[in-house]
Amino acid sequence: ILPAITIGAHTSIIGFSGLWLTPFPILQQFALFAAAGLVGAWLTVVTVLPALLEPPYAGSQCAWFGSLSDRWLLAWDKIRQRAAVRGALAAAAVLACLWLARAEFQDDIRALQSAPPTLLETETRVRKMLARTDDVRFVLVEGVDEQETLDRLAVAEARLAAQRDAGAIGGTLSVAPFLPSRRQQELDHALVRRAVGDRMAEWRVALDELGFEPAPIAALETLVSGPFDRVLDAQTLLDSPASAPLRALWYGNPQGGYGATILLREPVDEQRVRTALVGLPGVQWVDRVADLSGLMSRLRSETSRLVTWAYGLVLLVLLVRFGPAAGLRVMYPALIAAGGTLGILSAFGVELTLFHVLGQLLVIGLAIDYGAFLAEDRVAA
Repeated sequence: ILPAITIGAHTSIIGFSGLWLTPFPILQQFALFAAAGLVGAWLTVVTVLPALLEPPYAGSQCAWFGSLSDRWLLAWDKIRQRAAVRGALAAAAVLACLWLARAEFQDDIRALQSAPPTLLETETRVRKMLARTDDVRFVLVEGVDEQETLDRLAVAEARLAAQRDAGAIGGTLSVAPFLPSRRQQELDHALVRRAVGDRMAEWRVALDELGFEPAPIAALETLVSGPFDRVLDAQTLLDSPASAPLRALWYGNPQGGYGATILLREPVDEQRVRTALVGLPGVQWVDRVADLSGLMSRLRSETSRLVTWAYGLVLLVLLVRFGPAAGLRVMYPALIAAGGTLGILSAFGVELTLFHVLGQLLVIGLAIDYGAFLAEDRVAA
């Protein structure tokens, strides 16, 4: 049995080793563990089992089972000689290959979520009632420095305000209303000077009647009538306790640039928002679910190529050992199992994902063994 178990160990290690090339650490650990276990099992059988089988050893206690197995194998040997049976197996293998090549997969990460539809519907309704923001879809504004970022943020907010008025979004949440750019602050200061400066005496009387102390009134007069020399910057705003809800919406690093996030209140018409932001430098639409789904799609494509190489390498080993006809027959169980399983799952409405592709590496690692044992028995005979 040494040639048979050696071929079986090699093909299984090839199948499991494919998991090592995936980007998932836990699958890499599983591949290493499985390959090491297979090598250890092969060494144990080769070195230890012969000593344990030396006479005297107990004879078979289930002669009836051995006799039944012999009759079944003889019957199957006659059946499989028929051209129709061989043709059916070959056709099934070809159909399995075609199905594997044309199977449709679902790369949307949300397909892996198993929450009941009623719960998801309730969550959506509650979010609308509370005017919650969309946590996975937002607008990211970036710039090389703080002022460029604030200028771009103001332009993006203006575009989104128009979409809010048109009903495309429920509203926005960002630091823009609380942190204007330096240029906007200068314009606002000039506007206040024009509107209030000439009437400061009236304002002083009104504020005094409202009960304001003289010191705040004098400070206001100085700010209004004096030059613009006090700029509200991001750090000053973020250091204020009042900015606690906004701190997560701004990040800054003189070496790595600055950025601000605009959260959108539901409902959100993604297509209209994308169109509104076209042409704005440093402004991009971010959809974390779509990004993860795109990553899943790329991983599935890479894993599919890996599975194809693994099957091809295993087939090459079988062809070298058993020849073209027998080598292909040994591959039939793995091909039929892989394609047939995916076909049955699809027929029952199961959406195929990356993890179904990974499962094909396990199929090739397990489905070859018995076929290799039987083919090796014929070679030995």
